[in-house]
Amino acid sequence: MKTGIKGVISKILTCKLLITILVMEKLISADLFCPFSPQINKNINVLEEYALEWVLGFNLLANESSYQRFCKSKFFLMAATTYPYCNLTFKN
Repeated sequence: MKTGIKGVISKILTCKLLITILVMEKLISADLFCPFSPQINKNINVLEEYALEWVLGFNLLANESSYQRFCKSKFFLMAATTYPYCNLTFKN
């Protein structure tokens, strides 16, 4: 029995779909245990202002909508939670 290229592609996609379904059935979500209490840097307000000054200084916000998205993203929280005990020193 001859199989054209469309038949081969169809069989490959069918096999890939079956494998994906089998793998997805075996995924188990484990509870994540973190023995550390969350900490936030005490200078969070300064970090928020500095993040905004930084993007404005490099002219990275093209318009009002990008400014609004940046403000909603709260990137400064990443720095504040990653380095909770870091003292702030800014160099010009």
